[in-house]
Amino acid sequence: MDRIEMLDSYLDGRLTAEESRRFEALLSRDEDLAKEYQLHQDMAKALLDDKTTEFKKMLDDAHKHHEKRDRRPVFIKMAAAIAIFLTGMRSDGTNQDKLLSKAMELYQNADYLTASRSFEELLKLDPENNQARFYLAISYMENKREPEAVRLLQDIVDTRDVFFLSQSEWYLGICYLLLGRKEEAILPFDRLARKKGYYQEQSKEILEELNKIN
Repeated sequence: MDRIEMLDSYLDGRLTAEESRRFEALLSRDEDLAKEYQLHQDMAKALLDDKTTEFKKMLDDAHKHHEKRDRRPVFIKMAAAIAIFLTGMRSDGTNQDKLLSKAMELYQNADYLTASRSFEELLKLDPENNQARFYLAISYMENKREPEAVRLLQDIVDTRDVFFLSQSEWYLGICYLLLGRKEEAILPFDRLARKKGYYQEQSKEILEELNKIN
């Protein structure tokens, strides 16, 4: 497999965990490949409509207002409120739109059990909906259903969804730690620690602690 084929496979989520690790190591030292990867990312973002772009910007802004006293980062709560607002803006009255709006409101009100049922129903209707998949995973975590959250978060990571990738890797690592699966937690934290972003420094700190344990 040449470099471009590997890049395509990486973006499509078709590499194994070990292959992804090797590719990311190559990406960090190959300037031309890094530019090609960035071009793909920029093109993907350029295809997004205005509302989605606005949603991503609001998520990024929310990352900056993290409150450590709350178990959930404030961006999760803010993103939920934003999602409710944007869902209302683009709603055409379909059952899926109504179901998503209902699920997000339940989530925002911390009714994670009922919210999870609504997200589950939505995913049956729309299996590609990563917004529903992400918030269902967090709802599962709130209900101490980490193994199920792992499956959903890994699905998002595998699709390389630019909106939820970093958040999903972070919570995937957290789930593994909660399950006592420290070796498996290393990979998502390692990826986050090697790219600039909200989770970089926190991931480095976690990896340092995990190395002490090992």
